[in-house]
Amino acid sequence: MDLREVKGDLRERDNLFVLEVEMPGFEREEISACTNDGYLIVTAKGHDMEEPFRRAFYIGKGVAEECIRATFRNETLKIMMPKQEGSGESQHHFILIE
Repeated sequence: MDLREVKGDLRERDNLFVLEVEMPGFEREEISACTNDGYLIVTAKGHDMEEPFRRAFYIGKGVAEECIRATFRNETLKIMMPKQEGSGESQHHFILIE
C-alpha cells in the first residue's frame, strides 16, 4: 500500500472538531487511535506492512477526550471530538473505533 494515498481533513464546527482520514486497504481491526499530550494519534498496521502507518494531529487541550467518538466506514476513519471550555489536563486516552 502506498501511504501517500492516506489523506486527512480536520474541520472545526461550533462545538466539535471532526477529523476524517481516508485509509484505503485497511480494516477497522488494523486501526487504532488515541490522544496523548494534546495530539490525536492514528496508527494502522496492515498484514503486509513492515512499519505501521502513524500520523499525529495537534488538537490542543480544548477537547473533551473522554467524549471522543470514532467510526470506520467505507475506508474512512471519522473522529468527532467535542470541544470543552478551559484547558483541561491532556492525558493518554484510547479511542474506541466503531
